[in-house]
Amino acid sequence: MTKNYLLVAFRSLSRQGGITALNVGGLAIGLAACFLLVLFVQHELSFDTQHPLADRTYRVTYGVTEAESWLGDDPETRSANIAAGVKKLFTDAMPADIADYIRLDFRSPYLTVDGASRSVNGFATADAAILTTFDLPLIHGDPATALDDPQSVVLTETAAASWFGDENPVGRTIRYDDQADLTVTGVLRDLPTNQHLRFDYLVPITFVLFRPGQEDDLSNWNYQSYVVLAEGVTEADAEARMQVVFDEQLGESNLLADLEPVTSLHFETKTYGRAPVRDQRYVWAFSIIAGLI
Repeated sequence: MTKNYLLVAFRSLSRQGGITALNVGGLAIGLAACFLLVLFVQHELSFDTQHPLADRTYRVTYGVTEAESWLGDDPETRSANIAAGVKKLFTDAMPADIADYIRLDFRSPYLTVDGASRSVNGFATADAAILTTFDLPLIHGDPATALDDPQSVVLTETAAASWFGDENPVGRTIRYDDQADLTVTGVLRDLPTNQHLRFDYLVPITFVLFRPGQEDDLSNWNYQSYVVLAEGVTEADAEARMQVVFDEQLGESNLLADLEPVTSLHFETKTYGRAPVRDQRYVWAFSIIAGLI
């Protein structure tokens, strides 16, 4: 019986080849478009969900009062640029609330290996806890010690291959701006496209904050900062205590402390920072289109 049904269907389709081709082609294109849209939406919604402490990790930002509207006319606008010394203020004032605090900054140095030199981008400096807070698996090296030495450097696979080919570069030396030698202590897997962090070189932040007083400096507001809250501490509680630090210790009552969950950074379109962002409304629009298809 089934065979007969198939034969009748095949004959019917054969008699109307043009219409059949249009119908089948349209169906195939529609299914392919739907599949691609679903993959896109899944990719966008998965941003920064892979980090081991994602549920307790936040980016430190601030807004300003209406009286100090130098961030723009939108009161929801935030800046993710924080002074290096704010780390000590927060960790001293809130030791039970903050499990870790990570500062991150970027440079564009001139590097030299075995006489070959070039300028590079994606050169990050950060507190060592970045390797255990975020999903940054090492192929070579130990994440617990890779950034212990101020003159150590961790490379991504791509950066390592560009300088050293297939060789394991751990122990090799990279000259920084013709001023200092960095020792390779680890190789990272290339960073996935669904996380906001973007770099190819990573050195300890103590490499750039080496002069006396630099760690406590409150004049250069140019560092991305992240906190890992202690278990049981809520975002609202931490923000309230950070606001006290802004008001009393910084004397900046015009600043409004704000924490952004790391899993939402990809959609924080009103924050000045380095994270690649996308308006979440487009993601929902594509979800609806895929459903309609």
